[in-house]
Amino acid sequence: MNLTSAKIRGILLAAALSVWCGTSRSQEAITETRTTTTSGTITRFEPGNETMVIRTETGPEPLNYAITKRTTIVDETGAPVSVERIVSGAPVSVQYIREGDRMLANRIVVRRVAAEAVPVPAPPVRERTTTTTTTTTTAAGTITDFEPGSRTMIVRSESGPEPTRYTVSRETTYVDEAGAPISVEAIHSGVPVTVHYVRDANGMLVSRVVVHRPVAVEETRREEVRRPLTHDEREAVEKWNKAERKRAEHEEKELRKERRERD
Repeated sequence: MNLTSAKIRGILLAAALSVWCGTSRSQEAITETRTTTTSGTITRFEPGNETMVIRTETGPEPLNYAITKRTTIVDETGAPVSVERIVSGAPVSVQYIREGDRMLANRIVVRRVAAEAVPVPAPPVRERTTTTTTTTTTAAGTITDFEPGSRTMIVRSESGPEPTRYTVSRETTYVDEAGAPISVEAIHSGVPVTVHYVRDANGMLVSRVVVHRPVAVEETRREEVRRPLTHDEREAVEKWNKAERKRAEHEEKELRKERRERD
């Protein structure tokens, strides 16, 4: 009976050891770590810092990953990457394990930034040259209506049946046949002129008026025949001569003034 009790106790002790060993193996299996991989963009990291903040591609808020001495940092080919080259904005993939509330980074893969690709040069811009051609026309005739300060000059041409209305401006120049400037006050009805103008949407804009000396000679194909001056022609000649005398007196006065200043 005592021998049987000893055997029973031995059997029970062996069974207990077997159960204890099985329980230990189960506990070892439970304590195995699990590695997780996530991708995102670095929002804050400095060399020497133990934390890397990454905004993941799916999560609304950035996550903090702990950097340890066992953390390896490589590029997409597996080559080591210096920690000094890691900056904010770099895309990365992080392999980490959880230890309580902390996420310990085991391996960080730094991906190539898309902006590092070789840029494609833009096609050259071709310059477009626009050429505008302005045609200046001349017309000869006699002034029938014009006053200094007016913007309109009416000229009866030598060939047209009706007078033509021209527009003058501050840029319009008035010269005699030799090209010398003429005061606009000397221009009036009855004066023969040649008008240089440009036609636009607003009419005929005059750029230059060449004033000719009034004559009382009518040219024909066979001979020159003198005829009496009309009232308008006499008035035009008198005004012309008066303007010429006034200009000559002015020039003489200026000459005397220069001589006195020199003396």
